[in-house]
Amino acid sequence: MTARTAERTQFLSSLLSCAIESGLDKWAEVHEYRCGGLDTTTGPTATIHETVSDWSNMAARGRGSGRGTVARYEVGHELDIDIVARGIRLIASGRVKYTNPEYPADRDTEAVRGHARLRCQNSSNGADCEFGGYDAADADAIVQAGLFDELKYR
Repeated sequence: MTARTAERTQFLSSLLSCAIESGLDKWAEVHEYRCGGLDTTTGPTATIHETVSDWSNMAARGRGSGRGTVARYEVGHELDIDIVARGIRLIASGRVKYTNPEYPADRDTEAVRGHARLRCQNSSNGADCEFGGYDAADADAIVQAGLFDELKYR
């Protein structure tokens, strides 16, 4: 585990909680959420499973008839603040391309402005930045980048 300041742990924990509570519900199901309690060094953790709502995609992969509702993949993931730290670092560095149209700074023609906003958030541990804050869509993208090295679900 990486040594972090309490401020850094709180910032990463807030991002992870935001993703778990309202960001990743379009592509994952939370099976267990552990808030971390009094332990301020580890932050919250969760067990999630990727979900699929496109049954034609499931049928193409040989997983069902192509009819029905949401099915769960066999793949599970453990989320923690290390995943969040990795994800925000990948987006802030520009290695994973991401913009959020809810923020005016991200609407520029180059994705680098989105990276500037999250780079500012990353370096200031969530303090106010000239480019704006973060929301559930950002938290979701950060978790995806940390897990998959890409934005797998848009």
